[in-house]
Amino acid sequence: MHESDKLDEARYFLGHLRELPEPPSFRFELSAFLTAARTALQYALEEAQAKGGQTWYDAHVSGKPLIKFFKDKRDINIHRTPVVPTASTDLTIRHGGGISASVHLVARNPEGQITQEVTIGGSPTPPHQPNIVAFSYAFSDWKGPEDVLALCSQYLAEVESIISDGVAKGHLSG
Repeated sequence: MHESDKLDEARYFLGHLRELPEPPSFRFELSAFLTAARTALQYALEEAQAKGGQTWYDAHVSGKPLIKFFKDKRDINIHRTPVVPTASTDLTIRHGGGISASVHLVARNPEGQITQEVTIGGSPTPPHQPNIVAFSYAFSDWKGPEDVLALCSQYLAEVESIISDGVAKGHLSG
């Protein structure tokens, strides 16, 4: 019944996660994402049960490692301790490489003697290039190569698929 509202919330928080904020902010956005996505499934379960769709729900949720993983993450986050993914920071220090140009002019008389000598030019001014700080996040207990963003995206896609199927089969109102 309210699954679509919670899916919208989950999409909103996933959008914030994709901006890869610094660790404290990332953790807050992740917490909100976990809650919203899980609540969408909880609403689906309640509505499916009321319409006799418990078997349908169980078939779509059980046996899916990502659904179970995120259910457990949300439960830990709500009932035990905040979920804090492992953060990695990559710092790229960029050096500016300016271009220098100079001209050396020599004036000679008809006998070939130097009468005047001038050098025009200067030292290069390196262009300003800001350093780049990039954060990446991982769940230390996830066995695959995916980072938190990839897992959250896959999880949300699975939740959306379950809800779409429930609507198509009349178990959920959408």
